Amino acid sequence: MDRLSELRCLAEKFRAALPLATGRFPPYLRGRLQAFPRNCCDHASALLGRFLQENGFPDVEYVYNAYRGTRAETHAWLLVDREIVVDITASQFPDQPEEIIVRRDSAWHAGFEHALSGPVEEQLRLNRMLRSEYDRAYRELRKVLYAPLL
Repeated sequence: MDRLSELRCLAEKFRAALPLATGRFPPYLRGRLQAFPRNCCDHASALLGRFLQENGFPDVEYVYNAYRGTRAETHAWLLVDREIVVDITASQFPDQPEEIIVRRDSAWHAGFEHALSGPVEEQLRLNRMLRSEYDRAYRELRKVLYAPLL
């Protein structure tokens, strides 16, 4: 399986698991992710980044504070191996019908300006409270992601 196909498979698995696990997340992240995929691209992307690293993709950048248009829409997503866009929340925008984007070139993402980026670990370690919530949320996600098939 090539890298793009493998990333897509992992992103699909993660996107399916997230809503199933959110009800067991700590209060802040549960509240922030309850309307997934709307208004939660930052936290969903950070958690997905950890999952991708755990599954053989160590070079994951968190892209954030990207904005576009007159309404100043902001968005966050991942960049893997410095070239592959991975986005599981783009469908929150009316002009992006794809639930999951995994591609080397994304004209849609190129429409966002002033994006910042850094290793996904930086987002996962923002502050003590959020770091603890990310750890607890990820443990709940793993229960869903790695549950034995019945």
